Amino acid sequence: MLSSSRRFAPLATVTLPVLAITLLVSSCTSSSEQWNRQKLGIIGMKYGELVACAGPPDKSTPIDPHDGVISYGTIRSIPDGGYDECAAFIYVTDGLVRTVRERGNDYGECLTRFEACGR
Repeated sequence: MLSSSRRFAPLATVTLPVLAITLLVSSCTSSSEQWNRQKLGIIGMKYGELVACAGPPDKSTPIDPHDGVISYGTIRSIPDGGYDECAAFIYVTDGLVRTVRERGNDYGECLTRFEACGR
C-alpha cells in the first residue's frame, strides 16, 4: 500500500505549477485596464476632491465660466513616433469631472498620479 504522501505527490507536482501560473496571470492586469477603472472612479468627482487627492493640475484652461479643462502629466515624443509617459486631460463642468482622456503610453504614470483618488 502506498503512503499518503506518495499517493498525492503526482497531484502536487501538477497542481502547484498550475496554481502559480494562474495567480501570476491573474495579478498581471494591464496598467491600461487599471487606468480605465481609475478613470471611472474620477468621473463624477467634485473639482475640489480631485485637487485634494491628485494635487493641483499642471495646467488649467477655462472654456467658459462653468467649464474648463485641467491637465496632469507630461508627454514627450519618442523616436518611433509614439509618446512616452501619460498626460490626463480632465473636463470639468459646473465643478464636476465629466470626462477623462489621456495621451501617452505609460498608464502607470497616470495611475500613480491618481492612486489617492480611489473610490
